[in-house]
Amino acid sequence: MLIGVVISDRRQAIIADVLEEYHLPVIRILSNEDLDYNMDILVLPIRGINENCILQINNTVLNFSSFFKYAKKELIIYSGVACKYLEQLPFKLIKLLSNEDIIDYNSKLTAQGLLIDLLMNIDISIDEVSIDIIGFGHSGKAIYKMFSKLCPNIRIVSSQKLSKFGDFPVNIIDYDTYRNLNEYSNVIINTAPTMILDSFIIDKLKDNNIILDIASAPGGTDFDYAFRKGIKALLLPALPAKYVGYSAGKILGNQIVKDVENNV
Repeated sequence: MLIGVVISDRRQAIIADVLEEYHLPVIRILSNEDLDYNMDILVLPIRGINENCILQINNTVLNFSSFFKYAKKELIIYSGVACKYLEQLPFKLIKLLSNEDIIDYNSKLTAQGLLIDLLMNIDISIDEVSIDIIGFGHSGKAIYKMFSKLCPNIRIVSSQKLSKFGDFPVNIIDYDTYRNLNEYSNVIINTAPTMILDSFIIDKLKDNNIILDIASAPGGTDFDYAFRKGIKALLLPALPAKYVGYSAGKILGNQIVKDVENNV
């Protein structure tokens, strides 16, 4: 068995390390020349590849079109998420972020990384900051759980029926109500992967408002408009890889090892 791991960041490097610790043969893919048609497993970065079969790593562009044309028909592809291109390939595709344990752990690491970025972008004590968290899925819940221990003034914004939440969390409003507010919290954290923070909301923000958007690119913020209005808005993808690459890579590597031992 031959496993190719695309080394796009520290998380991917740790995946390769874990596989090698279990004495599995690994190719570390850093360029097109490293793509071996004899690979049995290909481990892509969490974000996968784009619809044009391209993945850019720093200044290197990986093009998988020729590889997929001649790869083994038994090839197994791992990716965090999958574009339509990957789903239409005649290979087995395993989406790591469909595993609940990995989703929950990755969300916890995302919250930890986001806390680092938050602290680097505020000039007041965190217990004085007010925070709006948009979206209450896995990431939103993990962020709330971690941040609420440090910051008492947190509001959740959700499109889900409020009756679903019961009494938790206490301060929660629906998106339509939020959209029509006249004032927003100091820090707005967006986890929703659709356009949420558009010009209508941005026009009502103050100079000291900060938007931290962790949704998948292109995010849920009109970043160009925010820039023109002088609002600090940051797109923060792949926070686990950025700050806690070892832990993020280890859980993914261990899952792949488990799959291999169970013959995938």
